[in-house]
Amino acid sequence: MRLNRAESKEIIFTACGNRGKSAQLLPPCSGIERVSSLRELGVIVSDWLTVTEHVDHILSTSTGLLYALL
Repeated sequence: MRLNRAESKEIIFTACGNRGKSAQLLPPCSGIERVSSLRELGVIVSDWLTVTEHVDHILSTSTGLLYALL
């Protein structure tokens, strides 16, 4: 089995207690994009493990649908 690098993403999760500390990160794998958030099974997961981006997306989608109904 081969990894499809064009469809792969890399995300590095950071613990809440380490927000102020900088860690030495390895460079991204060649051909794989490093992202700060990604959508998996309809849920947006961020590298800080917060739901802010997901809730914002749900609210903006709901607002648009509600506007279309009126």
